[in-house]
Amino acid sequence: MQQQMGVAEPDFGVLLDDMRVPEAGTMYIDQFLQPRIEAEVILVLGRDLGAGTTTADVLAATAYACPSLEIIDSRIRDWRLTLIDTVADNASSGAFVMGGGVAIDGLDLTKIEVVLHVNGAEVARGVGSAALGHPAAAAAWLANRLEDFGLVFGAGAIVMTGSLHASVPVARGDDIVADFGVLGSARVSVR
Repeated sequence: MQQQMGVAEPDFGVLLDDMRVPEAGTMYIDQFLQPRIEAEVILVLGRDLGAGTTTADVLAATAYACPSLEIIDSRIRDWRLTLIDTVADNASSGAFVMGGGVAIDGLDLTKIEVVLHVNGAEVARGVGSAALGHPAAAAAWLANRLEDFGLVFGAGAIVMTGSLHASVPVARGDDIVADFGVLGSARVSVR
């Protein structure tokens, strides 16, 4: 995603309650400007994380992982954005779909594979290591970055760990499924 969007470092935003689309639910395209979709691993924390967090700390604090879809959107025409633009636009976050939770004991999240299908056709694929080398490393990066603002991840926090492939545009009528194998799947319909 950093290559696709032309940015040199990760960014982050805030997930709001009204951004959540139910699993296998419907996103309404009229609520977005130029939506794109990406598959991500979500980690749900079982305890707080703050400054000095390591990948191992994140793994120890994770209650469960979930397959997810993030619907990204931007006010910047044709997605010609800089890192500053995406920060100002809440990391281009539009909405998200969160599949069911799976315990991560025995799972190597770097090897989790995802295949993204739109209307039954494969349009993208990726692996967990695409998220800064490890989804938990991405979460650790964010926990440490939040410390700069005097914030911590609290128990129960939903942490989207970053796209595992380049984003894909969506259109009205699309049926989108991200199949994460042992982690399960996340699905959304576009109306």
